[in-house]
Amino acid sequence: MYRYMWYDTQLPERFCDEIRNVLEENEGRLQSSRTLGEESSHIRDSDNYWIPDSHWINSFCSHYINLANRENFKYDIYPGYQNNVIQYSLYKENKFYGWHTDTIHDDKDESRKLSFSLQLSNYDEYTGGDLQMIDEENEMYIGPKSRGSIIIFDSRLRHRVRKVTSGERRSLVGWVMGPRWK
Repeated sequence: MYRYMWYDTQLPERFCDEIRNVLEENEGRLQSSRTLGEESSHIRDSDNYWIPDSHWINSFCSHYINLANRENFKYDIYPGYQNNVIQYSLYKENKFYGWHTDTIHDDKDESRKLSFSLQLSNYDEYTGGDLQMIDEENEMYIGPKSRGSIIIFDSRLRHRVRKVTSGERRSLVGWVMGPRWK
Protein backbone atom coordinates (compact mmCIF):
# COMPACT_ATOMS: atom_id res chain seq x y z
CA MET A 1 0.00 0.00 0.00
CA TYR A 2 1.22 3.48 -0.86
CA ARG A 3 1.27 6.16 1.85
CA TYR A 4 -0.46 8.59 -0.46
CA MET A 5 -2.08 8.79 -3.89
CA TRP A 6 -2.10 11.85 -6.09
CA TYR A 7 -3.89 12.62 -9.30
CA ASP A 8 -3.66 15.30 -11.94
CA THR A 9 -7.40 15.95 -12.04
CA GLN A 10 -7.35 17.96 -15.27
CA LEU A 11 -9.61 20.41 -13.45
CA PRO A 12 -9.98 23.19 -16.02
CA GLU A 13 -8.27 26.48 -15.19
CA ARG A 14 -11.63 28.26 -15.34
CA PHE A 15 -12.97 26.08 -12.49
CA CYS A 16 -9.89 26.74 -10.35
CA ASP A 17 -10.41 30.44 -11.12
CA GLU A 18 -14.11 30.21 -10.27
CA ILE A 19 -13.39 28.65 -6.88
CA ARG A 20 -10.73 31.23 -6.12
CA ASN A 21 -12.95 34.12 -7.26
CA VAL A 22 -15.87 33.05 -5.09
CA LEU A 23 -13.56 32.68 -2.12
CA GLU A 24 -11.79 35.97 -2.73
CA GLU A 25 -15.17 37.74 -2.89
CA ASN A 26 -15.75 36.38 0.62
CA GLU A 27 -12.21 37.01 1.83
CA GLY A 28 -13.51 39.27 4.59
CA ARG A 29 -15.08 36.13 6.05
CA LEU A 30 -11.80 34.21 6.14
CA GLN A 31 -10.87 33.13 9.63
CA SER A 32 -7.28 33.36 10.70
CA SER A 33 -6.05 30.15 12.30
CA ARG A 34 -3.24 30.35 14.76
CA THR A 35 -2.85 27.19 16.78
CA LEU A 36 -0.61 27.16 19.79
CA GLY A 37 1.21 24.04 20.87
CA GLU A 38 3.43 23.15 23.76
CA GLU A 39 5.38 26.06 25.21
CA SER A 40 3.23 28.46 23.15
CA SER A 41 5.12 27.80 19.92
CA HIS A 42 3.03 28.37 16.84
CA ILE A 43 1.87 25.25 15.05
CA ARG A 44 -0.29 26.97 12.46
CA ASP A 45 -0.66 30.38 10.87
CA SER A 46 -3.01 30.51 7.88
CA ASP A 47 -6.30 32.01 6.75
CA ASN A 48 -9.22 29.62 6.28
CA TYR A 49 -12.76 29.60 4.97
CA TRP A 50 -15.25 26.75 5.21
CA ILE A 51 -17.00 25.69 2.03
CA PRO A 52 -20.45 24.19 2.66
CA ASP A 53 -21.16 20.57 1.76
CA SER A 54 -23.60 21.72 -0.94
CA HIS A 55 -20.81 23.15 -3.14
CA TRP A 56 -20.09 21.14 -6.33
CA ILE A 57 -16.41 20.77 -5.43
CA ASN A 58 -17.37 18.23 -2.74
CA SER A 59 -18.61 15.77 -5.37
CA PHE A 60 -15.53 16.40 -7.48
CA CYS A 61 -13.19 15.61 -4.56
CA SER A 62 -15.32 12.63 -3.56
CA HIS A 63 -14.63 10.97 -6.91
CA TYR A 64 -10.85 11.03 -6.31
CA ILE A 65 -11.15 10.06 -2.64
CA ASN A 66 -13.19 6.99 -3.54
CA LEU A 67 -10.82 6.14 -6.40
CA ALA A 68 -7.77 6.30 -4.10
CA ASN A 69 -9.53 4.29 -1.44
CA ARG A 70 -10.59 1.60 -3.93
CA GLU A 71 -7.17 1.43 -5.62
CA ASN A 72 -4.98 1.67 -2.55
CA PHE A 73 -6.19 2.26 0.98
CA LYS A 74 -9.25 -0.02 1.13
CA TYR A 75 -10.38 1.64 4.37
CA ASP A 76 -13.85 1.39 5.84
CA ILE A 77 -15.05 4.94 5.14
CA TYR A 78 -18.46 6.50 4.98
CA PRO A 79 -19.75 6.62 1.39
CA GLY A 80 -19.22 9.74 -0.66
CA TYR A 81 -18.21 12.98 0.89
CA GLN A 82 -21.63 14.05 2.11
CA ASN A 83 -22.12 16.07 5.27
CA ASN A 84 -18.54 17.26 5.26
CA VAL A 85 -17.15 20.70 4.70
CA ILE A 86 -14.02 21.58 2.82
CA GLN A 87 -11.57 24.09 4.16
CA TYR A 88 -10.09 26.69 1.85
CA SER A 89 -6.60 27.49 3.12
CA LEU A 90 -4.68 30.59 2.15
CA TYR A 91 -1.00 30.78 3.08
CA LYS A 92 0.45 34.22 2.46
CA GLU A 93 4.12 35.04 2.90
CA ASN A 94 5.51 33.66 6.20
CA LYS A 95 2.37 31.56 6.82
CA PHE A 96 2.71 27.83 7.59
CA TYR A 97 1.28 24.77 9.32
CA GLY A 98 3.72 22.75 11.44
CA TRP A 99 3.99 18.98 11.81
CA HIS A 100 0.68 17.36 12.78
CA THR A 101 -1.71 14.52 12.03
CA ASP A 102 -5.39 14.96 11.20
CA THR A 103 -6.63 12.57 13.88
CA ILE A 104 -7.34 15.23 16.49
CA HIS A 105 -11.11 15.02 15.96
CA ASP A 106 -11.40 11.26 16.40
CA ASP A 107 -13.92 10.13 18.97
CA LYS A 108 -15.16 6.83 20.34
CA ASP A 109 -17.43 6.12 17.36
CA GLU A 110 -15.60 7.46 14.31
CA SER A 111 -12.19 8.51 13.05
CA ARG A 112 -10.70 10.60 10.33
CA LYS A 113 -9.34 8.03 7.90
CA LEU A 114 -8.24 9.95 4.81
CA SER A 115 -7.10 13.52 4.30
CA PHE A 116 -6.79 15.38 1.02
CA SER A 117 -5.43 18.58 -0.44
CA LEU A 118 -6.44 20.05 -3.81
CA GLN A 119 -4.02 22.64 -5.21
CA LEU A 120 -5.59 25.91 -6.41
CA SER A 121 -2.28 27.71 -6.88
CA ASN A 122 0.21 26.78 -9.53
CA TYR A 123 3.80 25.93 -8.66
CA ASP A 124 5.06 29.28 -10.00
CA GLU A 125 2.70 31.42 -7.88
CA TYR A 126 4.64 30.90 -4.65
CA THR A 127 7.92 29.65 -3.23
CA GLY A 128 8.24 27.52 -0.12
CA GLY A 129 4.90 26.23 1.11
CA ASP A 130 5.65 22.58 0.30
CA LEU A 131 3.21 20.01 1.62
CA GLN A 132 5.53 17.50 3.27
CA MET A 133 4.64 14.12 4.74
CA ILE A 134 6.81 11.81 6.80
CA ASP A 135 6.15 8.16 7.57
CA GLU A 136 7.11 5.92 10.50
CA GLU A 137 10.47 5.15 8.86
CA ASN A 138 11.18 8.90 8.54
CA GLU A 139 10.81 8.76 4.75
CA MET A 140 9.85 12.18 3.43
CA TYR A 141 7.28 12.77 0.69
CA ILE A 142 6.48 16.09 -0.99
CA GLY A 143 3.03 16.75 -2.42
CA PRO A 144 2.49 17.98 -5.97
CA LYS A 145 2.39 21.73 -6.58
CA SER A 146 0.62 21.74 -9.95
CA ARG A 147 -2.71 23.51 -10.07
CA GLY A 148 -5.65 21.11 -9.98
CA SER A 149 -3.68 18.20 -8.50
CA ILE A 150 -5.16 16.36 -5.54
CA ILE A 151 -3.29 14.27 -2.99
CA ILE A 152 -5.06 11.82 -0.71
CA PHE A 153 -3.27 10.32 2.29
CA ASP A 154 -3.83 8.46 5.55
CA SER A 155 -4.95 10.97 8.19
CA ARG A 156 -2.50 9.40 10.67
CA LEU A 157 0.47 10.40 8.49
CA ARG A 158 2.44 13.31 9.96
CA HIS A 159 2.51 16.26 7.56
CA ARG A 160 3.06 19.99 7.37
CA VAL A 161 2.96 22.98 5.06
CA ARG A 162 6.33 24.69 5.11
CA LYS A 163 6.52 28.44 5.46
CA VAL A 164 5.64 30.32 2.25
CA THR A 165 8.61 32.53 1.40
CA SER A 166 6.93 34.51 -1.40
CA GLY A 167 3.57 34.64 -3.15
CA GLU A 168 0.44 32.87 -1.96
CA ARG A 169 -0.41 29.18 -1.65
CA ARG A 170 -4.11 28.35 -2.00
CA SER A 171 -5.61 24.91 -1.49
CA LEU A 172 -8.74 23.06 -0.50
CA VAL A 173 -8.36 20.47 2.24
CA GLY A 174 -10.73 18.00 3.82
CA TRP A 175 -11.08 14.80 5.75
CA VAL A 176 -13.01 11.58 5.29
CA MET A 177 -14.54 9.87 8.28
CA GLY A 178 -15.23 6.22 8.90
CA PRO A 179 -16.01 3.92 11.80
CA ARG A 180 -13.36 3.93 14.54
CA TRP A 181 -10.17 2.01 13.69
CA LYS A 182 -10.36 -1.62 14.78
